[in-house]
Amino acid sequence: MIDIYKEEFSENTKEEVQRKVRSLRRIGIFFSIFWIAAIGSIISIVLGLKARNIIKRANMNISGMSGVYWCLIVGWLGLIMVLLIFIAITLPIFIKKY
Repeated sequence: MIDIYKEEFSENTKEEVQRKVRSLRRIGIFFSIFWIAAIGSIISIVLGLKARNIIKRANMNISGMSGVYWCLIVGWLGLIMVLLIFIAITLPIFIKKY
């Protein structure tokens, strides 16, 4: 398993942590909008979870939870849409076959 939650920020300044969260949020929001057959949605969810974990573990006041929520909600909506499209395409094939 990939250890994406193993980063420690004890020696980093608030600006460095905020910059890291902002970067993850921006990339996550980009991929949540351009979901590229669910791959972008998965990336958005992973980056949103990573940014949320950084914010929760930081011992300082870090902003950006609204962008994190955007990544998570829109990422999950994208995955659900792909699942519904897949069902809509494959269900008639199975119904016709049986």
